[in-house]
Amino acid sequence: ENEVPSEDALILQLHLAKGHEKFTEMLKSQQQIIVDLQQKLAEQQHVLVSQQREILEQQRKMYEQMDLIKVQYGMLFDTVKQMSFQSLQEDIQNYFESHLHGLQNQVRNHLQKSYSVQKVEVDAKVINAGESLLDCGLCESDEFCNFQKTPSQCEKCTLCPAGFFQMAECSANSDRICQDRDECTESPSICGERIKCLNTPGFYTCKKRVTSLRVKGCFQLIVIILHKCDEHVKSKAEMECLFWAEEGRRGCDVTYEFQMLRVGVVSQAARKGGFRCLGIAEKDAALGMCGEEYFFNKEMQECQACLKCEDGMVAVPCSAVSDTVCSAASENKLSESWAADIVLPPVKSGISQVYSGLNLKIKGKLPCDILSTEESSLVFRQHGLLWTDLNFAVKHNCRNFLQLSLKLNGSEEDYELSGVRIEQPEGKYFQSTSLSSAAEVEPSQTLSVYLRSPNQFCNQSKDLNIYDLNTPLSLFWLSHDTGAVALSAQMSTAMHYQTNYRPTFKIISVSDPYMLSLSHDGRAIKFTETGVVKFVFHQALYSMGHTCVREGFSLISYINRNGTNREVMNVFKSGVNYRDTSISASWATKVGAGDLVSFEILSPAQCNVRYFGDSSGISMFSLIWIPSAVSSAVSATVSVTGLPTGAVRNKLLDFTQVSSNEKQIQLVSSGQLAQKYFIFTEKGVASIAFNLKLIHSCNVLKVTLNQLTMDHMQPTAVAQQIGGQMPEGSLWTSVSLRASFEVHNGTLVSVSLDCVRGRINQITHEHGTSISILWISS
Repeated sequence: ENEVPSEDALILQLHLAKGHEKFTEMLKSQQQIIVDLQQKLAEQQHVLVSQQREILEQQRKMYEQMDLIKVQYGMLFDTVKQMSFQSLQEDIQNYFESHLHGLQNQVRNHLQKSYSVQKVEVDAKVINAGESLLDCGLCESDEFCNFQKTPSQCEKCTLCPAGFFQMAECSANSDRICQDRDECTESPSICGERIKCLNTPGFYTCKKRVTSLRVKGCFQLIVIILHKCDEHVKSKAEMECLFWAEEGRRGCDVTYEFQMLRVGVVSQAARKGGFRCLGIAEKDAALGMCGEEYFFNKEMQECQACLKCEDGMVAVPCSAVSDTVCSAASENKLSESWAADIVLPPVKSGISQVYSGLNLKIKGKLPCDILSTEESSLVFRQHGLLWTDLNFAVKHNCRNFLQLSLKLNGSEEDYELSGVRIEQPEGKYFQSTSLSSAAEVEPSQTLSVYLRSPNQFCNQSKDLNIYDLNTPLSLFWLSHDTGAVALSAQMSTAMHYQTNYRPTFKIISVSDPYMLSLSHDGRAIKFTETGVVKFVFHQALYSMGHTCVREGFSLISYINRNGTNREVMNVFKSGVNYRDTSISASWATKVGAGDLVSFEILSPAQCNVRYFGDSSGISMFSLIWIPSAVSSAVSATVSVTGLPTGAVRNKLLDFTQVSSNEKQIQLVSSGQLAQKYFIFTEKGVASIAFNLKLIHSCNVLKVTLNQLTMDHMQPTAVAQQIGGQMPEGSLWTSVSLRASFEVHNGTLVSVSLDCVRGRINQITHEHGTSISILWISS
């Protein structure tokens, strides 16, 4: 049987069909709305893209304007530099002299007219108006006319006594003007550490307060200055208190003072004479109550000055109860060199952090008269000037930079001579750096190599791997008899730059301020006399931007002579992005009287750089100036012909000399060794700085300084430096090598390259690859 749908089912089916039609129409309308919205969104995206293109175009124009402004600024700066400051000074001086001469004539005429018709009282004395007040007749060259006398008369010019300096020269009408010299301000460390210096007319006073000591129940406070002390004991009762304390009596809490007034500079005879302090026993003197540079003489029962070994070496330093023991100098040497290896100290426990810092162990190769080696430092035996070079290569996983420093420890304070920052690498490969410094040293001072990390999670055993270089540490020492001068300066402030940077210096120490001084703007060092200079420049920085990595930085040194800059050195450094690093360069060159040496760091466009300047040693400049009579220097660039490329294994570099010829150093010009070896014709000390800029794919690039002598027919390695893989994204990379060593007549030196597992693609021959050689007579 067929079932016929009911009427209700038909009605329901009809409603469902109509509902489906309405739903379909609503869905179509919603789809149309979505299409309209998508079209509007596409239009807005097109407008946004157009606006972004306009912004990029405006940025491009802004950078072009910045480059134009930079060029205009450079032209303006060059124009200002070419202006003769000396001529301007002479014009001002002539202007004031002419006006001063006219003013003196006016005063003379006015006084003569005024005093010719009346009498005046001068210094409570009556003089005649007709007398000539401004004329004493002819005075001697060391005399002046005193107008305060009646009549005026010639008197001897005053001589500035000791402790005063001359403010104005004696002239025909005025006496010499002398001013008290403030020794405390001129030499802040003249009294030693933690000693107060008080300036007095012509002299100064030093006061030192020693910490309180409890002696068997009696509290004693001692104030030491530097001369007699038995005359200044405050009372007999206080001395008795001290004796009671030694006998074991209690209940006494009294203070007494010893005072010794230092007047001027203590003579050697006075220092040897010593002084006697009542109530001081030998056990008290062992605690250092005699003061610095004094010891307690048991036989004489008094404090005496420590012996100064002026000509010889310090065999045993002075202590609280024993005098200095001097040993005679072996010979009167002008210079001496020394070399050593550097290794990490052994890990004492399972975890050894680099965060707090550690001293690297120094292993000397040969004995030396000027110094001795301890486990982690060098102890100097003689006065002199010191130049230190350190080649260092490390592979580290620390999450921040490593800081490598040369630290000088003295009797007054410890400070870092110089330092460099080794950036956090993007991969696991060796990084190399070279560190140098110049300083004036004294007996008993120590030098150490210090390594630390700002990251407390940098572990010595897990995160550090130091490459075993050949003789990484070398130095040369100069006697004061050479007439050499040492200078150290730091960068004055920390600055942000997007363009090129010219540092400003602040001198920390200089052994002879007459020979070396700052320019008027603080951006250059000025030389008073002709000579040879060896310098090093370290600058710490933090850079941001991918162009920093790709293009890197260039450090240029200029010698300014008569207003004209001459480039003497150009060193390249690979850049970093959001990292700390350092750029460093060392060089030797000849300078003339009045020459200026200055520096400039070139950074790429759109690279934001912060340059650090402080007293921590990371941004330092130091140099040694040496008279030409005992030194010479030559410089050369790598030759454009015969540049090694491809798979390079122990190949010597060819050089082209760019400086003038010197008698003591010559580039071999003929034979099999031509253009590859430098030959020395006199005995002495050589100091070499080599900079290399290249593109390579080597796993390790070895740079070796070779020496060839008459005794050894085969070359031997003097020093070595390596370069790791090229930083990712960098167009160029660089390697530097520095070393000091002894040479003889006929000694030859060369530089060789060795590429391990890779190839050398290109070496620049114009800027970035060069060598400088300093020779000093022994």
